[in-house]
Amino acid sequence: RELKLPVYPGAQPDESAAVEFWAGVGEEQAGFDLAVAEYYTDDQLEEVAAWYRKQLGPEFRRETGRIVRERGDKSKGRMEIRLEEHGDGVAYINERDERVRGVALEPRLGRVRIALFDVSQALVQ
Repeated sequence: RELKLPVYPGAQPDESAAVEFWAGVGEEQAGFDLAVAEYYTDDQLEEVAAWYRKQLGPEFRRETGRIVRERGDKSKGRMEIRLEEHGDGVAYINERDERVRGVALEPRLGRVRIALFDVSQALVQ
């Protein structure tokens, strides 16, 4: 599935993944479709953040802080991404109709890591 989010000009791909998580509750099934792509750039965080603000527009809210990624209980397919205070990360997030899309920017080793993500609830057929 395509992310349909803009890639910063000149950014170099790091990893790309498309994953589906499914969990069973009794006889019911639920799942999430997750698409992620990661890139790096040598440009400054402020420059990259300004470019994404212009590209994404007002429907994406801007948040700042330290970006934390944690894997929860693997048997439940849980993964958490959140922003904590006192960090240099920037995220642009759009939540609509059981779908969360966005861009997370994080300074790392003199570069900027760019993570594009799209998470939606998967329908069971």
